[in-house]
Amino acid sequence: MAIRVLIAVEDSDPTSGLSEVLGDDPSFSVAGVIRKAAEGWRLIENHEVDVLFVDLDFDNAAGGVLVRQVLTERPGLPIVVLTCPCDDTCVDGLFRIGVLGVVSRHSSWAVLLEAIQAAHAGRRYVDEMLPEPLGPALDAPECAMDRLNDREHAICRFLALGYTEHEIMARLCMPAWVVRKTCVRGMFKLGVVSHEELESLAGCLEKSWCPESES
Repeated sequence: MAIRVLIAVEDSDPTSGLSEVLGDDPSFSVAGVIRKAAEGWRLIENHEVDVLFVDLDFDNAAGGVLVRQVLTERPGLPIVVLTCPCDDTCVDGLFRIGVLGVVSRHSSWAVLLEAIQAAHAGRRYVDEMLPEPLGPALDAPECAMDRLNDREHAICRFLALGYTEHEIMARLCMPAWVVRKTCVRGMFKLGVVSHEELESLAGCLEKSWCPESES
């Protein structure tokens, strides 16, 4: 039976032709193409989907929010995440929270299809263009504090302390999409999915915080 793949990537991304590639291979079928992250959950609920293929930066980082929602509300759905090869600190955290495949946006079609097949079979897959996961080194989110950049640390700390997105926007003079994207990246680096998990790290985030980096 063909693997049914739901796709969420930007039209301008090099992988935007994935639906055509999958359509030409009898081993796969396209369950749908998400144009806006807001419609993603509806498509997942209303379509038979075997694998979700999603760009973390899709729709101003809402792709990462969709990943968090799927991991929370439908944890059995295999996910392959598309990321940038220079983003070398998310792989461990993504695997820790339950993502099965992590690939680069510059990879060949063959690599993307291999990652989808591996995820469907329940196997982890990391693109050779990305760093190998550290494994036991990130068994606990506290171990990943030093992987956060200053902006990620600041925003995750504020969220853990109970600040709202609008309060953080005002405090750091940042637009909503920057706050959202940075939050998602930081949470994935820490290997947490929910705000409750992030709140449990408030003490660690506060302890490792350098006040001068807030600005």
